[in-house]
Amino acid sequence: LLVVLAAWTAARAAGLADGPDALHGHLGDGAGGGLGVAGSADGGLGAVGGVVAVAAGGGAGGPAGAGAGGNWLGAAVWAGLPIIAIAAVAVAVAGLAARARAVLTAVVIGAGLSVAATGWAGVAWHIEPLALVSSGLWRASSTLTYANASASFLVTALFVTAATAGRLGPRPARLVTAALLVGLLATMSRAGLVALVIGLAVAAALPGRRPRLTRRPLAALWPAVPGAAIAAAGLLPGLAEESVPRPLVAVAALAAGLGFAALTPHRAAAVPTPDHAAAGRAPDPAAARHAFDPAAVGHASDATAAGGAAATGRRVLVGAAVVAALLAAVPLAAGQQAGPVGALVASRLSAESPERADLRRVTAEQFATAPLTGVGPGRLDLVYVDYLGRLVAAEYTHDEFLQTAAETGLVGAGLAVAVFACLGAAAFHRRHTAVSPFAAAILAAFAAHSTFDFLWHIPVLPLLVTAAVVPLLDQPSHHEEEVTR
Repeated sequence: LLVVLAAWTAARAAGLADGPDALHGHLGDGAGGGLGVAGSADGGLGAVGGVVAVAAGGGAGGPAGAGAGGNWLGAAVWAGLPIIAIAAVAVAVAGLAARARAVLTAVVIGAGLSVAATGWAGVAWHIEPLALVSSGLWRASSTLTYANASASFLVTALFVTAATAGRLGPRPARLVTAALLVGLLATMSRAGLVALVIGLAVAAALPGRRPRLTRRPLAALWPAVPGAAIAAAGLLPGLAEESVPRPLVAVAALAAGLGFAALTPHRAAAVPTPDHAAAGRAPDPAAARHAFDPAAVGHASDATAAGGAAATGRRVLVGAAVVAALLAAVPLAAGQQAGPVGALVASRLSAESPERADLRRVTAEQFATAPLTGVGPGRLDLVYVDYLGRLVAAEYTHDEFLQTAAETGLVGAGLAVAVFACLGAAAFHRRHTAVSPFAAAILAAFAAHSTFDFLWHIPVLPLLVTAAVVPLLDQPSHHEEEVTR
């Protein structure tokens, strides 16, 4: 489907190429260059690096280079290349060995942490372009230099983290989740938060006969939510455009929030044993530990005492984190923060967006002129009079499905929807595995966010989603593992 979609898009671009301005694509607008991943003995990862390098920065001029000669071939290549890159990544990451999948997952999570850290630092210190002013507020933009793109990146990384929480361990998983949530909150992306909620709903609803495989990891990550809220509160004093940076407050709140997420006591998950499974009884964590560790039987009293001391120490640390959070929150009450908070509520918690309503109206009007084949890739004319009576020019509709329909017609939009549908069907078919519901969550979140923004025009985002979803769908189910054994 991706190859057919690329061929259709390229054919439409080639058929309309008649000069230097024939193609107004957007691939290669940002920096890219030498991004690559070393080849792996397991295969696949080297190919991923090569494709990402081409798609993310393979031509600084992008569309300018395509139209320089005014030829149909250049227009076709630049229109179809991003879609071919996505298909290539899907092929490269399919069938990876377990070790290669683990490396790829670590890369995705590490990249997400980098996006979260750079965006948070940009807001805390008012560093451009890591943070940019929008609606009078500093919003985390990270190295992607766009807040909503950073939010989409972080939502994908969050679900990948949830899918691998069992391998990471409870405390590291909660710490990573809290850090990613802080970055997401710092972007103040309404669509990003909506996409996260939709993805969580899909992940919780999909598991079918074995809901604990997905819901238990999600429930175990709950301390990350209040921890992220504590850390994000430290950014409020310096949030307004005219405010001065308050990095010390931000750092103190970040330490308190991450400390709360990491040090909150958690109950270890019980390990099911064959006897319990046969009797239909809930397993006992202590009994399971003794069953799998005979040496622990002789040291039960020492283990109990050590466990009690450890629990007490964790409670003390959690109490210290709460106190630190309260101290970090003092400037919010004493520093006349009503202005920034009021602006945040007014601009970021409102569902209204007249600018995007105008863009949808203009795009829909042009779609109506050629509903079957579209006006052509890059030929959408977004120069119009907005709701305030001003003449404005835009590049994107902030609704990828509508813009795709306007540019490539119902044929192109139908193929794009079919790609999502096929991946969603694969996730539903494998819903009884431990991680496929998280693959479905990534797809649902990305599709929902795409109705509010131009995420497909930022090559790293669809490439990231592909590299995250395909390996999750490719992992064997519990039944398949038993058959293999």
